[in-house]
Amino acid sequence: SKVSLICGGGSGYEPAHGGYVGVGMLSGAVAGGVFASPSSSLVLELILEVTGEAGCLVIVKNYTGDCMNFGIAVEKAKKLGRKVQLVICADDTTLLDHDTLSGARGLCGVLLVQKIAGAFAAQGNSLEAVTHIARMVCQSVGTAGVAVSPCVPPGREPSFTLPPATMEFGIGIHGEPGALRCASVDCKSTVDKLFSYLCDARGLGLREGDDVAVMVNNLGGTAELEMGVVAGEVLKWLELNHVTCHMMYTGTFMTSLGMHG
Repeated sequence: SKVSLICGGGSGYEPAHGGYVGVGMLSGAVAGGVFASPSSSLVLELILEVTGEAGCLVIVKNYTGDCMNFGIAVEKAKKLGRKVQLVICADDTTLLDHDTLSGARGLCGVLLVQKIAGAFAAQGNSLEAVTHIARMVCQSVGTAGVAVSPCVPPGREPSFTLPPATMEFGIGIHGEPGALRCASVDCKSTVDKLFSYLCDARGLGLREGDDVAVMVNNLGGTAELEMGVVAGEVLKWLELNHVTCHMMYTGTFMTSLGMHG
């Protein structure tokens, strides 16, 4: 009787996305192989399973394989008479100086899209209203990442190499290298650099006086002590720059296997 929400992608991002299936969030999730999109047939099977009269919103991170396979499944579901809409989340703010044909990557900001759209769906809103709020959130979320070591896919070599005492800003969740490699700096300087991406007017455009919800996400290999230090520096930055934080999530929400970042 209510709008269903689904999301998915490759494996290796756990707890995303299967860990977010439940009341007020996703109705179902579908996973492919490690860092590989699920097939369109698997996505279609899930859409048909969870979609009722109210329809289904399909949320996908902006990666070529995901967009293609989820998009094909959505079009097939529509031909079968299902009410389905597709929303693509492209929240990465770190590659603004790089020419990319596919646009900004989808990162952990998609979880906030799921959370807010899922709440609207649980309230009984229409598919059109839930889709509208999901797209609004996509336009209002930005993500910047950093790592000090790569992830290591099962049975394979590390996804990229980082020399000792080096860090990389702008890493993705598929193990791809980032936008800037530099000598390791302290936590405050790291947080300052991450916020410089988020403040860029070409991306999120964060500025003084804004109201925000913040997610400090562990990519899988970061110690709880380190997470706490980063979260503390984030709160200091927000206070110093007069940005009001209404909600803060700190934890392991979307990983890249065991990446230290």
